[in-house]
Amino acid sequence: MTTPLTRLDLNLLVSLLALLEERNVTRAGQRLHISQPAMSSALARLRRHFDDELLSRCDHEYVLTPLARRLLPVLREMVAITERIVDTRWEFDPATAHRQFSVMVSDYAEMVLARPFTAVLSERAPMCSVTFLPLPDTHVEDVDTVLRRVDVVVLPHGFHGGYPCLDLFSDGWCVLAATTNIAVADRISPHQLTKFPHAVVSTAGDVALAAQLLAVDNLELWAQTRTPYFLALPFLVEGTDRIALVQRRQARRLCAAADVRIVDIEPTLPGITEAAWWHPMHDADPGHQWLRAVLAEASVELAGC
Repeated sequence: MTTPLTRLDLNLLVSLLALLEERNVTRAGQRLHISQPAMSSALARLRRHFDDELLSRCDHEYVLTPLARRLLPVLREMVAITERIVDTRWEFDPATAHRQFSVMVSDYAEMVLARPFTAVLSERAPMCSVTFLPLPDTHVEDVDTVLRRVDVVVLPHGFHGGYPCLDLFSDGWCVLAATTNIAVADRISPHQLTKFPHAVVSTAGDVALAAQLLAVDNLELWAQTRTPYFLALPFLVEGTDRIALVQRRQARRLCAAADVRIVDIEPTLPGITEAAWWHPMHDADPGHQWLRAVLAEASVELAGC
């Protein structure tokens, strides 16, 4: 049976990625250590396969065609996955391995986890690297697909069950308020949270879980401003009457960034436990097993913080 994969040399897709990113035959060839005639020949074959110019001359430069713009993000992901497959070995020696791990995480969890995690990684696997990827702006619907694309996703319990996970650290809730906001006392009740405008993080995960906790008592926050970044919250609160519901671990650091203060919530809201989630396809991968061991070691250090 003939499939699209059998009709095209997969090596051409690596050439296609270089061509679309460089937008220049010569530079693409230099990047892949391929001669300019050979790269031109590859481009001609790709144009015939896709029945599209892919690179179209405009004035004195090449631009991507509409089809090429659609292909580029898919191609990047496909090549990255293929490289991971090709580089996979049953044995994993962190001292000599060359592997890039990927962790999908909020900037809050990255702020807490990055230092102890990368310290162990750089010490024991000096030629391995990690890429921290942002969480989607909305609730993660297709969990299975997301977990297949990355090594781990860091999210609190309460969102996605049925997949293996490793608990990393626990945290509680507090409020950030401007030091000039005299309307907010040193303590605030969950009900009083609804009386003030809020700066809210709009990504999937922690804050959404906090909103669910409040919804149990029919309490709803007034989101006056939204941001995809936890690190932006103190600057959206500073000098205003807005407040922000945040995790206590990050609140202590955010107070040093702006003229804001920590307000305790009484009675306290139920805490959260951040966990690293992965797809079962990674269970037997020695490199992934080592990654999970490093995350577990980093979490031990965080337990004392």
